[in-house]
Amino acid sequence: MSVLKVHYFLWFGSLSGIMPFVAVFATQHSVANTEDIGILYFVLPFIVSIFKPLFCSIADRNNSHKKVLIFSIIATILGYGLLLLIIYVNFGVFSWYMFCILILIANSGQGIVISLNDYLVMKEVTRLNRNYGAYRVWGTVGWGGFGVIAGIVNQYITKLPFLLPGLLMFRKPLSVVLKAPFKASWKAVVHVFHIFRNNPSLIQYIVIVLIFGALTAFHWSYYFIYLEKIRGNDSLLMGLALFVESFAGELPLFIVANVILRYCGPSMSLNISLAAFAFRYFIYGYVFTVGTTYWDILLVEVVQGLTFGLFYTVMTDLAQHYATQENHRILAAREAIKEMADKDTEAVDETIAVNSVDDLTSRSYATLQGIMSGAFEGIGLGIGALAGGYLINRIDVFAIWKVGAFLALFAIIFNVSVEAIKYVYNKRHVK
Repeated sequence: MSVLKVHYFLWFGSLSGIMPFVAVFATQHSVANTEDIGILYFVLPFIVSIFKPLFCSIADRNNSHKKVLIFSIIATILGYGLLLLIIYVNFGVFSWYMFCILILIANSGQGIVISLNDYLVMKEVTRLNRNYGAYRVWGTVGWGGFGVIAGIVNQYITKLPFLLPGLLMFRKPLSVVLKAPFKASWKAVVHVFHIFRNNPSLIQYIVIVLIFGALTAFHWSYYFIYLEKIRGNDSLLMGLALFVESFAGELPLFIVANVILRYCGPSMSLNISLAAFAFRYFIYGYVFTVGTTYWDILLVEVVQGLTFGLFYTVMTDLAQHYATQENHRILAAREAIKEMADKDTEAVDETIAVNSVDDLTSRSYATLQGIMSGAFEGIGLGIGALAGGYLINRIDVFAIWKVGAFLALFAIIFNVSVEAIKYVYNKRHVK
């Protein structure tokens, strides 16, 4: 098995014992309310978006990806690990400030690790002509498998500090990275302006991805707070929810997502994911009440496959699609320049002067993946976390899901409308 698959498995397995429980931890051990947490989760993605390209560029410039990766893993471990000190710090608002600083350190390190790992995976799948989903699915297996273990430990071994199961797991991905011979060289060339200029339809998908980011933030940031509201402090249920989301939801969808995408196309596949979000959040907001049974809660979590597994596959495929279009444009321009070379043509645009098709593919794909993940994990998650915290604090925990359901329906209407406009436009121009 590829060391990158092992790293995905262990890294997301470690995070599953921490990330879903962090918001609950903050409300239990600091003076923060859900609106405070929402503001923090709004600010975090933008700050992390500064650190990610900074440290990744340092790794590229000095060909030191392994060193930066190890440093980032250690920063993540320290950031999350020191959160345990808050349990013993009873200084009111100071505990909240301490929480914010440590989460900033942890999230920055975590974001850098995921970016570097995604970059290395993209290089490998491009070189071996493999499917990205075949690698990413191991992160889902780790997340679901270790998530349920963390839930059981937190529920029944109450003497252990909260978040400890996930922290103990972090030593495993670190040991894998220390032993792995990472080698990478990357000439980063920014194609953003040219890509948007030549592919205006990309804006449509960026807007949809932003909405997906906001909808996902509702679940990632506040779902366990919601479970506490309807079921009480039940860590076992939280762990089981992660297990079902991963193994009954994401895992099968990552396997068949390419088939759905091939038959339905990207826009219709995104509509299916949005419809699943609308259904899921409608159930959360209007059907579930205090005392809802385990079985009802866990059954709905199967929809995670459509809301994340299918969506994430479509997002990466769109990046590949537009990268391929950009490659064809650049290669066509290169051929035109070669023909003009005999006529003593002068300078060549840097975006066209590339050394090989493989280098070109790596640059364009990395750029598009960065644009997509930035819209999803940066702006989208930030806006969703802020709005979610505000809604919960000012109204109630059910309001966030009601708004989310209607937001998903709005996104479907927007997507269908844009597709209709594109169809009419293309039909007229073909004539």
